[in-house]
Amino acid sequence: MYDIEFVKNSNTLKKQIVSRQFEGDAYAALEEWRPKKPAVYQVETTNVCNMKCVMCPRTTQMKRKLGSMDVATFNRIIEQLEPHTDEQWKDWKQFVEKDYMRNAKAHDEDFFYFMICAQTLILHGFGEPILDKTLPEKIAIASKKGLPTYFSMNPVNIMEDRMIAIAEAGLDYLKLSLEGLDNETQMHYRGRVDKSFDMTLDKIFSTIKLYEERKYKTKIIITRLNFKDDEKEQQEFLDFWAKYPVMVYVKNQHNRWLYEEEEAPDNSAEYMQRYCEFPWASVSVLYDGTVVPCPLDYDGILNMGNINEDSLEEIWNGEKYDAFRKMHVNGNFPKGHFCKESCDFHQVYEFTDKK
Repeated sequence: MYDIEFVKNSNTLKKQIVSRQFEGDAYAALEEWRPKKPAVYQVETTNVCNMKCVMCPRTTQMKRKLGSMDVATFNRIIEQLEPHTDEQWKDWKQFVEKDYMRNAKAHDEDFFYFMICAQTLILHGFGEPILDKTLPEKIAIASKKGLPTYFSMNPVNIMEDRMIAIAEAGLDYLKLSLEGLDNETQMHYRGRVDKSFDMTLDKIFSTIKLYEERKYKTKIIITRLNFKDDEKEQQEFLDFWAKYPVMVYVKNQHNRWLYEEEEAPDNSAEYMQRYCEFPWASVSVLYDGTVVPCPLDYDGILNMGNINEDSLEEIWNGEKYDAFRKMHVNGNFPKGHFCKESCDFHQVYEFTDKK
């Protein structure tokens, strides 16, 4: 989840900055709206994974030790969070419909970001969450606090007992990531299938049926990444899953600094039409408690502190974070900085005269 009040209240300012009509101190203006207590966008429950996805920096770039977040650390995070109130969420939905969804170029993807990511605590990072044996316990802890949860996984890793456990723990959304409807496509992008892709599909069908029969609240989402301009294949994918009680959509690819195919289509998602808001809207936490501003920080490069040593609020309002936000506004990143060299997002300074 992220701070919906910040995104909503700073919307006029954002429009002025993006249209290059803002005059004044952008840092001070953004700080005026920044919450003093952070929301947590993403919690990396584990960075253990058995896949070799070509678009994921974990496959070739990540150097961190492998591990899973202990329950005590997860509980420490949850204790510092609060869900959005009903009134906040009602106002937010009206705001999104009016300001973001009406003319959205990537409607379903933007809907997912503004209506699901905004509301839920995301439980994946650079690993396969279902391989974390304590995941159901973590979901239950968040559910008890009233925090909706969501994570994405590769359907090749579906295990019926764990599918039952996460649903009974109260998981709200489960995304299953596919890149096509055949062995060759999945092997090319994900590096692994079952003995056949039909076996992987059977796992998905069984999970859908199981969740329906048991009336679990967990909503299943099927998605594929838009690597190339293949409208026919995309439509076939959407039509195939439209027959089932799932949400299905095609997502724009990011991490193009790492992997991009020839003639890849433009990224039409809302986040590419403006600057990165993560420095002001949320934090993410890696499995060992390291707090980072970016959910795409695969190696804890932007380490702002550790939840096991300081509170989220102390880290969020600390000197490291302050210096980081200023770099996003003035563009004075050190040579080789992650945000400058390894990110698809625009930064505030790109829309001002401080290039």
